[in-house]
Amino acid sequence: MGIRKNDKRIGTLGLAFLLAMTMVRPALGEQPARYQISSEPAIQGRLTALEGSSVRMRLEDESILSPMPQLQETKETEQVPAAYDLRKAQGRNDVSSVKDQKDASTGWTFAAAASLESNLMKKADAASEVDLSERHLAWSVYHGENGAEDKSAYGGGDTFTIPASGADAFTAGGGRQQAAVTLARWYGAAAEKDAPYEEPLAEAADPTVSRIHMANAYYLPETAVRSGKSYSCDMAALTEIKKCIMENGAVAASYYEDEKARENSGYYEAQTCSYFYPGEKPANQGIAIVGWDDGYEQANFAGESLPEGPGAWIVKNSRGREADRDGYFYLSYYDRSLCDYTLFEAVPDQESGPKEEVYRNIYQYDGVGTGELILTDAAELKFANRYTARGDEIIKAVGLYTLEADTMVDVSVYRSSIDGIPESGQEVYHQSTMIPYAGFHTLPMENGGFSVKAGEDFTVVASAQSGGHYQYLQEAAVDGSNLVRLDYEKGQSYYWSEENGTWQDAVRQITVGDVPVQLGNACIKVYSDTAPDLGISKLAITEKDAEGKRLLTQPVYDPDPADANKAALSSYASSITLSMEYRAENPEKAVILSSDGTQYEAEEDIPRKAFEQGLLIHLDYADGIESRDYRLKFSLSDTELTTPEQVIVIDNQGIVPQDMVLSSAVLTEGSVYEAAYKALEADVQGGSFVLYQLSAQRNGEKYLPGGAVQLEFPYYDTTDEKNIRLYSISGTGNASKASDLTGVKDGRLMLETDVLNGLYAVAVRTNIPTIPKMPGAVYDPEQKLSDIPLPAVKGGAWSWINEDAVPSADQSSYAARFTPAAGSSYEACIMQIPLQVQKAAPMIVSAGGSTLVYGQRLGESDLTASAVCNGKHVPGSFRWKDPVVLPGVDNGGFEIVFVPDDRVNYEEAYSTASIGVLKKQIDITVADQIRSFGKENQPFEFNVYENALVGHDTKDDIHVTYQCAADQETVAGTYPIMAEASAENYNVSVKPGVLKITRNMVKPQGDTQGRVCIVGNFKNRDTRLLCADLPMESDEYQMFQERAADGMELVSCQELLLDTDEYLGKLMVTFRVDPKYEGRKAYVLHYADQKMEAYETVVANARVSAEVVSLSPFGVLVSDEPVDQAAAAKAGADVTDGGKQRGAGDSVDSVVTVKPVETAKKVPMWVVIGIPAAAAVILLAVVSIVLVRRHLRKKKGS
Repeated sequence: MGIRKNDKRIGTLGLAFLLAMTMVRPALGEQPARYQISSEPAIQGRLTALEGSSVRMRLEDESILSPMPQLQETKETEQVPAAYDLRKAQGRNDVSSVKDQKDASTGWTFAAAASLESNLMKKADAASEVDLSERHLAWSVYHGENGAEDKSAYGGGDTFTIPASGADAFTAGGGRQQAAVTLARWYGAAAEKDAPYEEPLAEAADPTVSRIHMANAYYLPETAVRSGKSYSCDMAALTEIKKCIMENGAVAASYYEDEKARENSGYYEAQTCSYFYPGEKPANQGIAIVGWDDGYEQANFAGESLPEGPGAWIVKNSRGREADRDGYFYLSYYDRSLCDYTLFEAVPDQESGPKEEVYRNIYQYDGVGTGELILTDAAELKFANRYTARGDEIIKAVGLYTLEADTMVDVSVYRSSIDGIPESGQEVYHQSTMIPYAGFHTLPMENGGFSVKAGEDFTVVASAQSGGHYQYLQEAAVDGSNLVRLDYEKGQSYYWSEENGTWQDAVRQITVGDVPVQLGNACIKVYSDTAPDLGISKLAITEKDAEGKRLLTQPVYDPDPADANKAALSSYASSITLSMEYRAENPEKAVILSSDGTQYEAEEDIPRKAFEQGLLIHLDYADGIESRDYRLKFSLSDTELTTPEQVIVIDNQGIVPQDMVLSSAVLTEGSVYEAAYKALEADVQGGSFVLYQLSAQRNGEKYLPGGAVQLEFPYYDTTDEKNIRLYSISGTGNASKASDLTGVKDGRLMLETDVLNGLYAVAVRTNIPTIPKMPGAVYDPEQKLSDIPLPAVKGGAWSWINEDAVPSADQSSYAARFTPAAGSSYEACIMQIPLQVQKAAPMIVSAGGSTLVYGQRLGESDLTASAVCNGKHVPGSFRWKDPVVLPGVDNGGFEIVFVPDDRVNYEEAYSTASIGVLKKQIDITVADQIRSFGKENQPFEFNVYENALVGHDTKDDIHVTYQCAADQETVAGTYPIMAEASAENYNVSVKPGVLKITRNMVKPQGDTQGRVCIVGNFKNRDTRLLCADLPMESDEYQMFQERAADGMELVSCQELLLDTDEYLGKLMVTFRVDPKYEGRKAYVLHYADQKMEAYETVVANARVSAEVVSLSPFGVLVSDEPVDQAAAAKAGADVTDGGKQRGAGDSVDSVVTVKPVETAKKVPMWVVIGIPAAAAVILLAVVSIVLVRRHLRKKKGS
């Protein structure tokens, strides 16, 4: 930014909105004199309504805003690049979108909003574009009255008033003064959606409804330096502004915009979208500067009056994207109206910003800053405001205005001051700060601030000293003026003067010179945050499983210390940890106690047995002043896992992890089954058994629990319970062993075990048939168990218990009843019959997607398809496998996925679908070119709108063929650059560009005053011009002198020769004459081939010009007859370079004619010398006739 740290000087941007003051930085080698010190108040600036819808602070001496040279040092390491653009620097965009102010006079609000938005996007790293309401700001400026009973909330009834009759808030105009002090008031920054800029513009939202708060406004150095009629551009100021843009975002500014259409103003070049104004009219339009280009050539600007050097700002206007180049244009560094460079900075977000910069409350009595006047006094001055706290708060910062650069600010805050004596209380804060620039400053308190209780009074005292005098930090209004309206009361603000030595009420009337002035409240603001509360603001309970893996974290916000805080934990919670966030400050000690008195710390694992009965959190604060206790109670549930075969695991200790997978399978054959059969044969004694293979896995591996859980198996109550036993099978092959574990108790076949991987057998000690072996099946929603026959058994028959059940792929066995035949030795029983059902595989048919336009992602195509299996429709959903793909015009099919609604019984299906892709319509513009005659055309290029191309496409994906009739031999003029374009995925429309060829200019070597120059199409760029003044005794001089009629003066007589005749077309010859002839009619006399020609023109900008076909002696006649401005404009005499003298050292390439000069009109020679000669002949004839008649009379009389 360029603000240097010095002792306790502000280290971050702290200058805020004050007045619309123009800062003109002097040359570093000299310091302009300050105004004279006076013992009486002196007016140094006055708010003035100007023509062109702007209001500015007119200063008596603009140097009061220029920092001293020692504050302007620039380190060598602080360099800026030659070009920079916030729209693409560092690969990001830190500029909000281009807006349109329509026909309203609100450009100043758009400039301020653009700077604020850019600052937020850059400094706060906003996730998306910020869009503030310019309408809200304009309305808030002129409707600032606030009716709140507490005058310290928003500045009471203070407001700017509309200076012109018949105007409103949107046509009255304004400037950075109104924008700055209104935003500093926490007014005027609503979101665009809350106060949209729609016509007709009408009343906006409440001014206090602001999305963000403005913190600072920096009045940056002015680049235009004037000394009398001379002008220069301050390069050090340019560098300072550039640094500010790079570090902080867009800078607001103002410039003069011609009231006529800019294309017809003579200052705007439409082909290059560039603007340069060399005149003296004041700025009337607000803009935002978003970058620069030091190499932007002078030739890109319009008119004969070119800037003094290269370089231009990249400017965002508020005329819509259709204006200029997508709403942006180039503005010369040397534009003489450019002023009011201002950076608007926002307070960080109040929720996510730094804690020390969170300000939720503001105290203030001023709403219009220092009002209409800038006042100073040689005597020491101090000002104070007395405020009453609205609640328990922390006072964190002070805001105040400085009126000059290099201001030493002294701030103190007191508690419990006696009414009317601000410094009588206890001083709780003091700060002295040197501030290099004028402005409004938000000064954070270096000690973090201090607390106040609701209803407590506190007083803030401030003084500002610079240049040997003190500044009035106080509102001022001129009696009888109509620019501001003040609202003040006694007992709010006070002032102390060295002359009287006592504190007095600040509200009073004074006279400064002959100006009656009403003084109002002191301009000192205070910012605060709500006082903190002790205790826990957020309690986080993190559950862990038996393996220590985090399961989930549930927050408990604002736990209640007066009551038990309940939390429900999942069944998998084997332990928990607690972490705390505190409201205002951390406790000195925090412990967690279990019901048995065991002590734990935050983040320490607390086992389930310790927290089952509840926990107590105890907080001790510093010095034992206060403590807080929080009680926690937990509700816990058991973990229960059930397999399709109805094998159940129950865990009430948090042993089973959440991601453990339990499965079971009924075995009816194989070596394992045969080994189990032999192991059980002795115990079962001809009975039957169901063999379960149990598996517990985690992450694909066998899981061994860290403790015992309950394991339960199904059995059937048709069998006598005493004959049912549960066995475990260990070993393999002939070494297999059956261990009797338990029987049925209380109607449940259950045991506690930590073995979840192994073989278990539910055996019935009775004579039942062998469980049949079933072939596998494929899922069919219309296939029931009744459709699957059970095998025949001698001595009885099996039948499905639920014949209407549809076999599912997630169940491996089904209940069947055995009914013995008469005389059979078997007993009736119910057993689980294993049946493996495979998932069905559907097919995708009739797949297709809706047509896209290139650039749309595959997921935007509406996918239609059907899935069938065995001729039947399968419900489910379809999706593109890769929906983010960008399909091209010639791409083929794309993979699709079918996800069945019944994922248990159907597999996912895959196929492809084709879609149509249309070419995207894009527009490209052939880039304009400017070159001088004789140069080769540079390779033509084209531009495409930002974000027009898709994905990673580049301009290389567009094939462009250019056609232009102009070549190296083509004379100066404007020629179209046509093009044809094609692309695989785009329909490309081409807007032609323009090649502008300018003539070369040559001057006599050593002619540093620019007395004569010639512009033409010279093939040799080193062409030299020879110039010689013709003496008075020369024939040519005498010939030209004789042609001068009455009232004419021969002011120039020269012989011009070129060292080449290789040029095309005509030559434009221009002569410089004495400025005293300005606006007079003139004639350029040209003697060639024994023939005299004259060209009528007008002296404009001390020049006369004529277009000729060859060189020879020239004479310039100037008449004493003035020409009105309209005639001068018609003759083209307004085409000027603003008096710029191009020395012999200028290169020909850098001097071009921007538009054809038609300053001279060739007239017949008889118009200049024929008419006077004819008049003389006629007079002689008349005299002769009279003499002849007299002679005849005498002869007749005689």
